[in-house]
Amino acid sequence: MSKFFPFMLLPFFIWAQEAALNTITIESSSTVHLVADIVYFDIKMSVEDSDPQKVYEAHKKQERKLLDLLTGFSIPDSAIQYSLLTLQKRSTNSDKRKFYSLQRVKIVFKGASKYESFQIKLLENGFYEFRAGFGSSHIEMARRDGYKAALENARRDARIIAETLGKKLGRITGISTRTNSFRQLSHDNAMRIPSVQSLIEIKQTVAARTNLKVTFELK
Repeated sequence: MSKFFPFMLLPFFIWAQEAALNTITIESSSTVHLVADIVYFDIKMSVEDSDPQKVYEAHKKQERKLLDLLTGFSIPDSAIQYSLLTLQKRSTNSDKRKFYSLQRVKIVFKGASKYESFQIKLLENGFYEFRAGFGSSHIEMARRDGYKAALENARRDARIIAETLGKKLGRITGISTRTNSFRQLSHDNAMRIPSVQSLIEIKQTVAARTNLKVTFELK
């Protein structure tokens, strides 16, 4: 059986070579900019003690404080995401046992008007570990526009290469995508509004970047 094994693989190997020569893979990207209309807060809640029961009870009190705070700012449930509470043992060099809790809560503000006052309230209520960032409620629309633009770019580049090879561009045989969003400072707006009283008044933009890898048939 082993003597015939190489001959059984040979047709497949030749077909794979021909398939590789008859396709072209293009990596393309596009960036769509949107005005930021959302502020994200990522809040970390953690309590530490030598008694796990005390850790749990203290954490629940902290959680209650945060819920009251969110209610006071009229933040709806749909704007809140959270991880499950976890209790773990901390490794220390001493013989004393230490336990700690960990939970993350993400909040979305529509607009930035409450951003500064909410931050102050967090600090006043003992929440010292949090991060904030800009976002947009229209990211999905930006993704659709980004996919369209990136695909057009890929098709354009593939057509040029196909013509260089003396071939014609055929159908798409494979595609993979990756999209991410990130904050980008809008320098133009900062220059146009020299009389602002606070940085938060300067509009920011969010950019959604789309990356495609597209494989085309060559004819």
